[in-house]
Amino acid sequence: MNQASKKILAPVLASVFLLLVFSFTVSAAAVGPQTGLAVAFPAKELSVVEKTAQLDKASIVLINSIVTGTAIMPSFQLVQTGSGGGGASIVGTWQSGDETITFTANGQFSGNSPQSGPFSGTYSVQGNVLTANYLTPTQATFQFTFSIAENTLQLSHP
Repeated sequence: MNQASKKILAPVLASVFLLLVFSFTVSAAAVGPQTGLAVAFPAKELSVVEKTAQLDKASIVLINSIVTGTAIMPSFQLVQTGSGGGGASIVGTWQSGDETITFTANGQFSGNSPQSGPFSGTYSVQGNVLTANYLTPTQATFQFTFSIAENTLQLSHP
């Protein structure tokens, strides 16, 4: 082999040697965790849940928790629009911000809210306690104490 061939082959052989060493290291690391290797590949790709659990274990606890108890509804005021039942009657159309609710004399109510959309149901009044039985969008029952002063309806959780 002449001197010119050695100059050309030397860098090629060095590259081949480095490639073989790198390939051996990667192959050995892919087989499983071994001592002395800098990089070990996981045995399998982690799922989204496993990746999330590694990033934020506290959120997984909250996702899997079951909460029980009583939710306390805040107090709010509605102002009567148009004509109503008069006096201390809840009958009429009431508005608060973007939410509107209409109580009819036959015990029905309906309304619209930007958060939940249209809703309706039946209601009853005993003294100053309003019981609202929602039929749409989901069935639920709520009780409020209420007071009416001029054209303002104040609803509070009993």
